[in-house]
Amino acid sequence: MDRRRKHHVQAAWRSLIAMPVWLAPMLAALSFLLCNALADSPMLAALPAAHWFAWLQYLLPALWLGLGGLLLLARRRGLAASQRQRRLFDGMRRSQFDALLVEALRLRGYQLLDQRPAGELRVEKAGRVWLVHSQAWRSNRVGLASVRDLYWLMQAEGVTQGMLVTAGMFSTRAEQFALARGIRLIDGPVLRRLLQGVSLPSISAEQSVPPAPACPGCGGDMVWRVARQGQHAGKAFWGCMAYPACCGVQVAAGVD
Repeated sequence: MDRRRKHHVQAAWRSLIAMPVWLAPMLAALSFLLCNALADSPMLAALPAAHWFAWLQYLLPALWLGLGGLLLLARRRGLAASQRQRRLFDGMRRSQFDALLVEALRLRGYQLLDQRPAGELRVEKAGRVWLVHSQAWRSNRVGLASVRDLYWLMQAEGVTQGMLVTAGMFSTRAEQFALARGIRLIDGPVLRRLLQGVSLPSISAEQSVPPAPACPGCGGDMVWRVARQGQHAGKAFWGCMAYPACCGVQVAAGVD
């Protein structure tokens, strides 16, 4: 099953699970009343299949009520699974989660180009640049607005690949929007598999990132970055966290 067809099946199932609880009993009652009226109708009594309505007046309501019970159970199990995924990160700080995510992506062949505050990464793999967002990493449900925000930022930066990460789940509309625009959604179960076996990297003296200096331009915090182009491409440097409001940079001394 290809990705698009699999998405449609998953979207249809989630839409079914999201059906209002009262809809199944209402359809059961309506099907009973309709089949009961048809079974007692003198106009249909002469038809060969008229006796089937006497069975259907009980069979259809039972099927609707059974389906409603299964969907309610599936909804509760999905909610419980989502809460368990989120509890895995209880007590974890934002910086710790970002470090785990960066390490997990590195182990899968992604190279970190830029790390910004509030869970925003730029990574590269096989010559393709990805914009990774994890601002809603602890959200139980991520809607369309978050996916749209990522897409608009991708457009502004000229990036064609995006990745949105959460420990919860995505709405159906968010999934549909992402599928049509090349955005990969990482929900709770996928995130758990992504981080499985990943620990914070042990930093050796040669690999260590020194403490962040103060920005020479505004005095604010600086973040570790890697030049993407020009004569310094591939070299690390410190860039102001307030960029583009402040363009302060500082050479990463002692690092090749």
